[in-house]
Amino acid sequence: MGDPISKLSWDDLRIVRAIAETGALAAAAHRLGINGSTIARRLSKVEEVLSVALFDRRRT
Repeated sequence: MGDPISKLSWDDLRIVRAIAETGALAAAAHRLGINGSTIARRLSKVEEVLSVALFDRRRT
């Protein structure tokens, strides 16, 4: 079956880190210069691969 981490790219991990550091998808998108929908899509991929929700999504 393999290690799920091997299915992730360094960019995926960079995105997760930016979200954790900024506390928001929009702020992470701004910091990385990436479209917000791309951030959300990549985060969803990471969570699917790992079978866990990494962040609590709430509108502020």
